[in-house]
This record gives sequence, structure tokens and C-alpha cells, in this order.
Amino acid sequence: MSLAGAEIGISDKRNQGTPGQNSPSARQLGMWHYHYYAYPLLLMLEIWFPGRCSDGYMDFDLMYMSELDPTWYDDELSFFTTPEAVLFTNPGALAACIPDALATAAGQPIQELFWCMGNWGTMYPFTGNTLEKGDLAANTSQVGTKAIASMHRRGLARLTMGDDSLCRPILFPTIPKPQYKMSMFYPIAETQDTHWIGEATVNWGMWRNTPTEQDAVYILWRWQDCCNSML
Repeated sequence: MSLAGAEIGISDKRNQGTPGQNSPSARQLGMWHYHYYAYPLLLMLEIWFPGRCSDGYMDFDLMYMSELDPTWYDDELSFFTTPEAVLFTNPGALAACIPDALATAAGQPIQELFWCMGNWGTMYPFTGNTLEKGDLAANTSQVGTKAIASMHRRGLARLTMGDDSLCRPILFPTIPKPQYKMSMFYPIAETQDTHWIGEATVNWGMWRNTPTEQDAVYILWRWQDCCNSML
């Protein structure tokens, strides 16, 4: 959808993904892929943007494709790149996500609970598997958040918020949830507001789907602090 319907045709048809199914007699995993694009809107529009704030993104560009990542397909294979997942895939860690869900509903997510996605579930494992079909907004938001978290885990995304990041973005191995907000762009755009990571879809998007579309595009808004001078 981001490339006007162009078909890249690089993946095995057996691994193209499926939204799964959810019925009284059948329940299977959904499998979703993602394409991660750079979209530095202010630079592309040539709106004032200090040079010291640049993180290297200069134009619209394809940065990552999950079809080329074998760890995105398999939960067990993903464990070898994120062994800390064993600490957060247990009932105690899942119960700790309840405050994050409440905080997201009241304001913004809790950074210390970095393994939680509020009302969307747990962050780990970093794969495209979802438990059930659910609604389009919930599943695609969950997959999108896992994608961002995996970028931070691998050093491909940086921390841009806070005093430590004023002069340049820095490495941050977990996702800084308060740094990001999301807005659905396709199939039905959010035109009036954005939403936090983990915010319940009943507030912003469980109705944003069409019977013929099972893909989604999100714009990721990132808070960026930077230093600047008059010289």
C-alpha cells in the first residue's frame, strides 16, 4: 500500500502470512509481515529542522522487510536473538502488564514495563505470530510495535527523547514507549489524533477496517529532543 500496490515478489508464497481464524470450532495463529520505511516528513517538506537533530534519514526509503528475517517466522528461533524473553513470558510478568494497560488508558505507557504493550498484550517474542484473528487494528498495532522493539534491540533504532539524546540519538536496547505515538494511515486514516502504544483499540480504531482489506499502514510519530544554537 505504501508503494501504490507494487508487488516486490521476493518471498516464498508459503510464508506470506495469514490473519488466522477465530471460531468456536477452529483457532489458529495469525502470521503477519511488516515493511519498515523511513519517512522524515519535515526534511522532505524542507521545513525548518536543525542539522544537529538529523539521524541520517533523508528521504522516503525502505529500511527493513520481515520476509528476509528468519527469526520473524519462528518463536523458538527468535529466542536466540532475544534470550531475555524467558523472563517475560510467564504469568507474573503478564500480570505486571495490567498497570501498563491502565496507565495507557489514563495517560501514557509505563517505560519501566518495556515488555508490555498495554491492552495489546506482551512484547515478546519478536515474531509476527498473533494468538487469534481479533480485529485488524489490534493485531497490526501489536505486530508494528514488535517491529519497532526489534529495531531497538538490534541497534537499528535510537533513543531521541531526553537529556542524554540532545546532541545525537543514542543506542537504547528496549523500546522507549513514551517516545512514540502511532496513527493508522490505511485502510481508514486517523485524521484528528494519534494513539499511544498499547491504547485500547475501542478508543481509536477497532472499526477502522474494510471487508476486502487485511493489511494496514501506520505513521510512527517520534518525539525528538535536540540541542541547537543561534550560530
